[in-house]
Amino acid sequence: MSHRQATMATASTGLASAHYGYIQPEPLLVDPYAAHAATGIKPGTLRQWLRRGHLTHHGYDHAGRALIDLHELQSRVTPVAA
Repeated sequence: MSHRQATMATASTGLASAHYGYIQPEPLLVDPYAAHAATGIKPGTLRQWLRRGHLTHHGYDHAGRALIDLHELQSRVTPVAA
């Protein structure tokens, strides 16, 4: 399946897309405060990561808060050994 076909399949079905041989989950878009509750990373830090391009920006919610893909954030955060 080509990248274009995978994109078209995602757009038409709403299911996870196949990209380069593996399936990517649909983005779970949350605001920085919900991301903080899930990961413990401060909302201000998340906004800085968005501004610097470390995270993908997915627009804004109805209250004007940035939207972050929780799956992307969790894949970038590595647990710190105690």
